[in-house]
Amino acid sequence: MIDQRDYIALDWLAGEISTSLSLCVQVLDEYQQNHRADIALERAEGLLSQVQGSLRMIEFSGAQRLLGEMLAAVSYTHLRAHETSLHLVC
Repeated sequence: MIDQRDYIALDWLAGEISTSLSLCVQVLDEYQQNHRADIALERAEGLLSQVQGSLRMIEFSGAQRLLGEMLAAVSYTHLRAHETSLHLVC
């Protein structure tokens, strides 16, 4: 019964998760084409956080951890975008 309920919750959120991840891909493509588009990284962080929160809500811990790693990579890239010779990001 619990497994069935978990998949019903995932079905309920699948469209939202898919849309958010698709938007995130578009935003990251935009950043790749124009490295000055700092707002793109902020938007990607927000979208990934939203998906991670949705997965946390329905207790899909493996997928939630994957989103956490993706979010960490985007956040690090965002920090590096602001790096200067005086302020290095390690």
